[in-house]
Amino acid sequence: MRRRALAVLLPLACAACTAAAPEVTGPFGARPTVILPAEAADPAVRVVLEGDGPEIGPDDLAVVHYAAYHAAHVRAGGAARTADSTFARGAPTAIVPPAVAAALPGHRVGSRLLVTPPRDRPAAPVYVADLLGRHAAGASLDAGGGELHGVRVSGGARPVLRLPQGPPPGRFAAVVLSRGGGPAASAGRLLVAQYEGVAWDGGRSVGSTWRAGRPAAFTVGDGGVIAGWDHALLGVPAGSRVLMIVPPADGYGASGHPPLGVGPGETLVYVMDVLAVY
Repeated sequence: MRRRALAVLLPLACAACTAAAPEVTGPFGARPTVILPAEAADPAVRVVLEGDGPEIGPDDLAVVHYAAYHAAHVRAGGAARTADSTFARGAPTAIVPPAVAAALPGHRVGSRLLVTPPRDRPAAPVYVADLLGRHAAGASLDAGGGELHGVRVSGGARPVLRLPQGPPPGRFAAVVLSRGGGPAASAGRLLVAQYEGVAWDGGRSVGSTWRAGRPAAFTVGDGGVIAGWDHALLGVPAGSRVLMIVPPADGYGASGHPPLGVGPGETLVYVMDVLAVY
């Protein structure tokens, strides 16, 4: 992906101000080095590196690496210390601080942004954000369908689940209905996915990103999701459609999860399109 360095201050900057901006060095996608000026910088969103990927819209899910630097750590020049960093944690995120979220729309994937706070907020962090990916609200795979223990999934851009009559199987089961060619999910990596989940008993919805209007982003293999998702998704490449039957031992257990409408001891069924792995 082509990128070029810029020194462009976008309209948030004050045209009459003359304070020096922080200096940002290092390659895109890797932890940057930031030199803060001795005086507070002008508030701005500056494009440090410009990418040529798709433009991020206000309703898109953006995948970002970011680092936060507190100006109070350095007031005489020198390398700033990070206050928070997804680079250090090893995986990007789709959950970013409000100042970064406000800066993303209108910028292209492959860009590095520098976000400096207003002068009347001296304790607010300076952020560097690398824009790794964009996923539209209705993103989906035009993938195949299939069957598992009587559960049928239609093919096409948005799969439909059909459950059989009778009791659920007693054990976890999963199948890759359509295998993609992207990078494989591994422990700690971020996945972006669309999914539909229903309870085996009656087909009641227990979550749908398609209906919610935005893909989900989550890490696998680190306890961040239910065990059934880890079992089904680890090793699966991006671009795949997966069907899984999740008994309570691999889901929400004997107590269920009322916020999602999951009752005690319920078996759940999910069809998931893995859009990307970062």
